[in-house]
Formats: sequence, C-alpha cells, structure tokens
Amino acid sequence: MIRADSYLRSRGAMRVLLPRAGCYFSHPLRLGSQRRSLQWSVPHRADEKPQSFKHQLYESTQQRLKRERAEQERYSQFQSQSQGSRNAALMFALAFFCTGAYYLGSLKPAELPTSSTSPVYDIQSPRHNVSPSNLQAAWADFVEILGKDNVSTQNADLDMHAGSDWSSYALKEGERPFLILYPSTTEEVSRIMKVCHQRLIPVTPYSGGTSLEGHFAPTRGGVCIDFRRMDRILGLHKQDLDVVVQPAVGWEELNEHIAQDGLFFPPDPGPGAMIGGMIGTGCSGTNAYRYGTMRDWVLSLTVVLADGTIIKTRQRPRKSSAGYDLTRLFIGSEGTLGLVTEATLKLTVKPKSQNVAVASFSTIQNAAECVTRVVEEGIPVAGVEILDDVQMKCINESQSTSRHWKEAPTIFFKFAGTPVGVKEQINMVQKIVSSTAGRSFEFARGESEMQELWSARKQALWSVMSMRRGPEDHVWTTDVAVPISKLPEIIEATKQDMTESGLLAGMCGHVGDGNFHAIILFNKDEKATAEAVVHRMVKRAVELEGTVTGEHGVGLVKRDYLQHELGESTVDAMRRLKLAYDPLCLLNCDKVVRVEPPAPGEVKEWKASYGGSSPTTVDLSRSSFEQEGLGIYAKYDKAAVGTETISHPPSGKSPSAFYRQSTSAMSQASTASSSAMNKPGSQYVHPMRLAPRAYTPPLNQSCQASILESDDSPKDPFAGSNSPTQSGLESFKPGTTNLSKTPRLSLQTHDSSSTRSPGVSQTNITGRSSFGYSRDNGSTLDTTSPVSRSSLDFVFRSKTRTSMDPIARAATVQAARQAFEEKEAAKTWRFEAQQMKAEEKQTKQRGKQHLQTRLTGDDVDLEDGQKEDLQIAKKDSKISVKLI
Repeated sequence: MIRADSYLRSRGAMRVLLPRAGCYFSHPLRLGSQRRSLQWSVPHRADEKPQSFKHQLYESTQQRLKRERAEQERYSQFQSQSQGSRNAALMFALAFFCTGAYYLGSLKPAELPTSSTSPVYDIQSPRHNVSPSNLQAAWADFVEILGKDNVSTQNADLDMHAGSDWSSYALKEGERPFLILYPSTTEEVSRIMKVCHQRLIPVTPYSGGTSLEGHFAPTRGGVCIDFRRMDRILGLHKQDLDVVVQPAVGWEELNEHIAQDGLFFPPDPGPGAMIGGMIGTGCSGTNAYRYGTMRDWVLSLTVVLADGTIIKTRQRPRKSSAGYDLTRLFIGSEGTLGLVTEATLKLTVKPKSQNVAVASFSTIQNAAECVTRVVEEGIPVAGVEILDDVQMKCINESQSTSRHWKEAPTIFFKFAGTPVGVKEQINMVQKIVSSTAGRSFEFARGESEMQELWSARKQALWSVMSMRRGPEDHVWTTDVAVPISKLPEIIEATKQDMTESGLLAGMCGHVGDGNFHAIILFNKDEKATAEAVVHRMVKRAVELEGTVTGEHGVGLVKRDYLQHELGESTVDAMRRLKLAYDPLCLLNCDKVVRVEPPAPGEVKEWKASYGGSSPTTVDLSRSSFEQEGLGIYAKYDKAAVGTETISHPPSGKSPSAFYRQSTSAMSQASTASSSAMNKPGSQYVHPMRLAPRAYTPPLNQSCQASILESDDSPKDPFAGSNSPTQSGLESFKPGTTNLSKTPRLSLQTHDSSSTRSPGVSQTNITGRSSFGYSRDNGSTLDTTSPVSRSSLDFVFRSKTRTSMDPIARAATVQAARQAFEEKEAAKTWRFEAQQMKAEEKQTKQRGKQHLQTRLTGDDVDLEDGQKEDLQIAKKDSKISVKLI
C-alpha cells in the first residue's frame, strides 16, 4: 500500500480518502492525455493477498473500454429506432407553438370593417353544419322544446315544405329540409333559434306557402320552421283601429273576424296567403290602387333574430319618430333578417257601399289606355284589374266561374265609398270606357252579381293551372311594375312577345298602379322559351324605369336582377344589412341577395333588349321573337340591304361598354360614361341607360334609316304613287347594292328633356327623346306616344316576316306605311268626331235647360227681341201640351 501510494505520487495522481466508505479514490493524471480512469483502492484484510498496481490498472482500463463500447452500441440502436419519435415530438412542439401564438393573437381585438357595403366577392362563404350527427343531436333539443308531436321528419311534410306547383323556382337535388318544427309562441321560436345558432344549422321560415319566386326553398337544407300553430288573433283595439295577430292568421280569416265590428283590412293577395308571408314579401293585392301595399298597414312587429334575441320594433301609435324605422326594414325582407312572430296591423272602416263593373275591349292596348285615363282623371276607384283574351279563354275552358265570358281583353273595376260616390264613379268610368273604344260595360246590381263578376279575377292563376296537360307541365307566374304612363307600351310589347313565342300565356294584374302579371304554361322542352320571355319582360320593365317585381318579392328567381334595377352598390348595402343582422347567414340563406359568388354560367347574361349573340344580324324577314324583340332597324352610318349588324359586348364583359358600331361620328353613342362607371369611386350609371335602342338616334342629332340602301335618293319615289312599277325601281339589278330610287325613311330627333344628368348617355331613358318618322311629302308622326311607337314597330315586323326580294319588300313596307298612316288618321278622325258629337250633345242639353228655365222664370230683365222669342216659345209649349 505504501509502495502504491508512493508510485501514484510519482505519477502525479491525486488520492482522496473516503473515510465512511473505507476506500480511497485515486485519479491518475497523465500529461498530454485526456484519458481519465477511476481506480478504487480498498484496504485488504490481513489474510487477503493484495493485487499488484499493474493488474488493477489493467483491469480498470478493460472495464472502461467495455462500458464505452456498450454505450456506443446502445446509442446507435436508439438513433436507428427513434427517428419517428423525434419527428412526432417536433410536430407536437410546432403545433403547441402555433396554438400558443393563435391564442396570444386572439387576445387582441380584431379591427372592425370600415366599408359601408359588402361586395359578394369580399365576404366569406357561410359555414353551416348540416351533418347527420349534428342534426340528430339538434332533434333531441327540439323535441325537448316543442314536444315530439311538433317535430316532423315525415317525407310528405318534407316534400311539401320544399316547394309548390305554382312556384317558378325549380328545386335542385338535395334542397330539402331535414325536419319540420311547429312552434306556438315567440319564446319557443327564440329557443329554437338559439339551438340553431349554437349548432350552425340554417333555418327556412314557412307561413302559408303561397309565394311564387322560390322564397321558402331550402337551398342549404337544415330545418324549416312552420308557423301554422301560431294562428291566433291576440287583441283587437276597435277604437284605435288596429289588431295584434300571429303570423299564421290569414287575411281572409282576419276580415271575417273584424267584419262584425264594421272594420276592414285592405291588403288582399291570393287566396290562402297569411300575415307572416305577406309581411315578408311586402305584398299588395287588388285594393292597392286606393289603399296601398302591406307596408302601409303594419304598425309594429315582434321579431326573433338569428341568435334568438327578441325585439319589438315600436309601440302602437299611428305616428312615431323614435329612432330607426325597423318595422319597414323587416317588411319585404323575406325572413332573411329575422322571424316575425307577432304583428300589429292597422285597420280601416268598411265602406258603406261597394260595387264591381266589367268592361271589355278589342285590344289590350285600348284597355291599357283606359286605365291610364282613369288614373289621370283621379277617379278614386278601389281597384283596377286587367285580364287579356288568353286569360279569359282559360277561365271559360276551366269552368271556374258560373258564367261564360267574352274572350277579349277585360278590365274589372272595384268601387267603394258612399252610395252616391260609388254611383258617380261608375258613371265617370263608363264615359272613359266609351271614349277608349270599349266594346261593353256592365256593373253589378246586387251582392251576388258583384261576387260573380269579381270571381273571374280571383280565379286567374287557378284557371291557367287547370290547363296543364300532364304532370310535366309547369306554371311560371311572375310580375313587374312600371310608371303608369309606361303601362300601355310594356303591356303591348309583352303581349306580342308572348304571342310570338307560341306559349300558352295569360296576362293579368293590378294595372291601377302599373303592376301586371304574366302566367305562362310550359313543359320541359319549352322551359328555355319561357325563361327567355320572362327575361325580356323584366329587362323591358327596367328600361322603362320600372321594377323587376311589384309585389311577388325577390326570392331566388329575381335575385340576380336587382343589380340591374338598383345598382351594385345598393345591393352591396343590402348585403351589409343582412350580415349585420345575421352574420352566420342562418335565416333563409341565399334569398334577396347572394352571400357567396355565383358559379360560372349560373347568372343569365344581361343584354340589351334588342340584343343577341355577338355579332347579331337583324333581318326584316324574321319575326321579332326570333331576334329577341328587335323590330325596325336603323343604320346610322349608311343603309344596308335588308340587314344590319350590331356590335355587342363579348361574354363576361359589362354591358355598359356596349355601343353601336358606326363610322359616322354623329351616330356613335358616347362611351365616356361607361368607362367612367368602371373606375373606383365614380358614380354608377345604369347599363341600360348607356345602350341606345335599335331604332332610337341620339338626342339633338339627325340620322337616316333606310329599308334599302339609298345613297342617291333625294325623294320618296312612292310619294303620290300606289304602284311600285312607277317608283323607278326598274334600275335595280340583282346582286348589286346601288339602288338609285328606293323608299327613304328620315328620322329627326327632338329633345324633349330640359336637363340631363352628367355622365348619362345621350339616349337616357329618364330624358327619353321623341323622334318622328317623315316622308318627303312632309307628313310626320310623333313616336313618343306608346300607341304610335309600338304600332309602327308591329307593322314593320308583321308585314315583313316572310322572306322576299328587295323590290317586293320595299313595296310591302310602303304599303304597310300607308296602311299605318290611314289607320292613325282614321283613329284621329273618329276621336275628333266623338268629341264634336259630345260637344253638340252638351250644347243641346244646355239650350234645353235654358229654355225650360225661361218658360218657368220671370222675363222682366229680357230685351224686346228675347221677350218675343220667349212668348213664341211659351205659345208653342201650350200648343204641344194641348196636342198631347
């Protein structure tokens, strides 16, 4: 031991005594080497022979090497087996870091959007949870709220709440609710909405199911809330002339209930309509001309919002300026902002006397003119309804009424007021009917006859539906509204379009306020034709400063037309309101405004009413229906032989950039306003106000339109001649375009508007120019009037429908022109003759009254000549009395 210690000291080792362990720790340090070994020196017993230091050193080195080899083998094995574990640990660390970052970021409040509008391309698509597991879990919650009997999953109920036979919207595959809920109180509706809000389940409200534009189609699935159990009249305030009702009360039932108190609720849409749906669509009815629409008869609403919050829009007074008018905001919202559970409605006193009159006309144009005259005269009739000849024929064939009607355009008048007032109204209307070429006029002489006469108007829709040939036939019912002055023009154009389409289509409507309906019967093969007719009808209404829907509502069918009527910014503002009240888009999603961008090709292209595919060739030998309503043509640069080419915007571009292609500087429509419209921050100009009509020249400019090419024809060769052989057309050679003598039609515009808005094209519809066509003999016809304009267009379309050579076509056009002038002159002569006859009759009546007054009155103030005349008259009167 002593030798070992001395050897260690000589080798530079350090020795540490561990007294408790009874051993020493020696740590040899070698210069120039980093190896270290542990050596334990344990005192030996007396009988144990100690080992040599060399042997101990060798043994410790072997042990150290073994340990190092074992560690290396274990590390290499761990490295080969734990690669996946290390990757998993790395992913876990990354997820943990991201979650922590997201949590820290969510602690900072998000910045509120600063835009006042919400364009469809700037919002996120709705995210709903309609998985079976989520809906089944919600079913248990709904059963707890309503009871099992008021939660239905039967197929018959699901199909009934998905669509109807009279709706113009075609359901797509999968558009069907998962279950139907039947609440009875506002609180139950609130609890239902809280569950749907928590589980992200879309909701579709359902009232009477009589809407026509796809208002209750469940485009997102989810659940449907049917209000049929909420059908109670909660309170009637007779002295205040108002009533509180639930949404499933029908307007017919309400009038029956309040009739015993002498009260009356004016809005009267189709049979079966209920108050909830009437509020949702903002409907009107036959009484709208005198009493107004549904918006005028609602005082207050109780509404359940998307998250289950219950609000009341206002109290019961007739007038209030307290805050925003939330009542009217929810009227016409179609259930997209909230669910109406109670409504306070205004009432009025029932008229003391009522009556109905029916007048028939030879043409729909004369009927529309009669309506315009009634409105201009200010006659306070209660309702003015029109039915065309097709509609009257359907009523007769369906036998839906007890009498047989004349199959001609018919107007139904409803009168209300005092007995004397009603009688006076009937007399005034009868005179107007006579002055507008009315064929017959009949008014009711009793209650039963009044119900019989008015029954035809109420059976309009059902009579067309009864004409279906089989289950493959469908009915498309739509409506538009225009200013009353534009009514004759749009009615005649739409009537002619429907006739040329070959479809069974009738017209009816509340024409007293410019609103009329089209009821079209079609099958699968005729669907495209029906869509085209409705599309042109809507465009025609927008061009005439009208609306795409007067009372039916927007729904799904008219949704994409709103931007053309109101402008994209206005629709974006509506979308902003929708997202403010319903951020999750749970309430009647996809109605009124889009909440996500449309798919390619989903939206029908909006073209000019006379447009077609680019390019379009307008042929006078074809009907206007074949050319999308294009009639007489006009070429601004030079005339063409029988045809004209019009440039249209390529597919996908804004129609506001549309312009007439012409080489003449004075005939090109200005495109400055259309280019400015596409710039950010510029004022929106309606696209259709930038696109001139096919035959309308710019304001304050002259242009020429020729039926045939005529570069060198200073005079009308047909003037004063009835034979085309005398017109100088002998010089025409087939295959050439040089016609020295051909009929010429000159168009001269007259600016009838005093001011025009900046940035609006020269053919602004609000300042529509009047233009006349004149031959060289100086005769002029003002085409501002709908009668002249539409008749001129109709003559040129109908007389040139069959294909013919240029000479025959020119002769036909000239004959049509002369016939038109003669017809207009005859119409003017008849009108003047009627006026002269009426004046003569009035003069005779005044003379007779004057004579009777003189016979019975005092003659003190009469002159000598007048006294002699009066004595002779008295003498003649006595003689006539004796003879009698």
